[in-house]
Amino acid sequence: MEDYNNKVLAAIDEYIKNEIDFAILGDGRSSDERSVVIVEKGSYKGYGYFKKEDNLPSRFGDYIDFITPQRDNSDIQKILKQYFKKDMNTSTIIYDSNTEYLEN
Repeated sequence: MEDYNNKVLAAIDEYIKNEIDFAILGDGRSSDERSVVIVEKGSYKGYGYFKKEDNLPSRFGDYIDFITPQRDNSDIQKILKQYFKKDMNTSTIIYDSNTEYLEN
């Protein structure tokens, strides 16, 4: 399990360093919603929520409608990296130019 976690962390570092777009999905504020954090071109763009009954967007751009825009900074980047170290059960959907989505 530790080997898998290290591989995921290394992949996330690569996605941030190489400015890949990705969305982090997690639990929402209530049992009927999900949370989403958007990282675009390696830069944090914001967070938001959507109803679980809504279809999971298949394109990265569709998540933008759900977020409240926020500023990126070094503290946010550290928080994102720490989040992945602590909570490997979160569904992370990673987007790139060749794939609509990948789910771990």
